[in-house]
Amino acid sequence: MSFQLGSFNAASVSGLKAILQEWPMLPPEVHLDSLAAGDGALFYRARLTQKEWVFRLELTGSDIDDVMTKADQISGAINPKRYGLQTFKPNAGGAWEWSGVASSPVRWDRDDVLWFSDQGICRLHGEVTILTPDPYGYIQGDNVTISSAGDLVLTGQGNDTFYPTVLFRGVLNSAQSVNVGGTIVTGPLTSAQQMVLDFQNLDFYIRLTATPTTKVRNVADRITALNRLEGSGSLTVPVSVSAGTFTQAIGSVRSRRIC
Repeated sequence: MSFQLGSFNAASVSGLKAILQEWPMLPPEVHLDSLAAGDGALFYRARLTQKEWVFRLELTGSDIDDVMTKADQISGAINPKRYGLQTFKPNAGGAWEWSGVASSPVRWDRDDVLWFSDQGICRLHGEVTILTPDPYGYIQGDNVTISSAGDLVLTGQGNDTFYPTVLFRGVLNSAQSVNVGGTIVTGPLTSAQQMVLDFQNLDFYIRLTATPTTKVRNVADRITALNRLEGSGSLTVPVSVSAGTFTQAIGSVRSRRIC
């Protein structure tokens, strides 16, 4: 099993094998309180913590210069100080993506047999740990679109709950509002703008349709009712306006996977 970290793909390095030692499962941190009297403990809470992915590395070259050059290239390509947190994809994870960083130095040891081999090869062994501070893997689902008031039926692909993102286009004045699954946001909103309600990051804002990277303003101060939408498997989100024009609503799901 190999991996990708940012632009680095272990499978593309000639002579390199990156073997995952174990697939990290649910990473819980359990908090217990001692009982004032008696045996045992009182369960307080649990939360999910970071994951560690440990890969055993085998690196083969034609001679010592070749294998050392490859080792330097690998260390440079996953340098955490240089690149920081990047997209991480173990190849057994399919299209799922994590955000990871190399959390330990790669320590190379020479092979006892094939260090200077009469077969014309030289081999090193090493290990690297990829840390994913957010334990969840993510995959982006397809958009679901409606062009008039109605329901967005959203489906997740993971084994944990998800928080959707809903984009609304229409025309509202300051006395009119849009209702997205119980979250009500007042205008104004023009035909050149989009209202984005990101329930995962709790980021609610207006952006320009022509240049979606341009945020006009945050609309948290215009929320008169908040219902943080969360789904498991599937989620139906009714979208309507109190008045004004309903042009389009687009719902999407960034599914989460915990193992």
